[in-house]
Amino acid sequence: MLELKNNFEKQDEIKAYGGEYARIATIKKKKAKSCQKIEITKILDEKSLAVTFSKRHSGLFSKANELCILCGVQLAIIMFSPTKKPISYGNPSVEAITDRYLEQLPPLILITSQFMEAYRTQHPRTKQTTHQHDCSSAGSEKDRRRT
Repeated sequence: MLELKNNFEKQDEIKAYGGEYARIATIKKKKAKSCQKIEITKILDEKSLAVTFSKRHSGLFSKANELCILCGVQLAIIMFSPTKKPISYGNPSVEAITDRYLEQLPPLILITSQFMEAYRTQHPRTKQTTHQHDCSSAGSEKDRRRT
């Protein structure tokens, strides 16, 4: 293998491939902007924000679609654009997913509210006595500092 260096700081290698020679240039290149990492911060320019949102939200929906196809999940995504416009994606549909989700919530909310009501009726003065105890201990602390 023969290495040559010229004035342009380029290294050329000559390699044999099946009896034929091929010249391969190895040049250190800058990374393209698409390959560089960008810092994740809020975009302040409204035009750039709109462009970024339109590109990224479609990417999010395509990833969600892939997840539905590969894993057989049902999902719904609801978001509001920077212009406050609602955008949604659902598989099979947003309505079907939200209806299914809301059907499961009322029993949980009902149980929680019943539990809280039972707790309040059994312990009506717990909060008041705790508050009074905190105030009296704070007052005794002030008395200790004065002496």
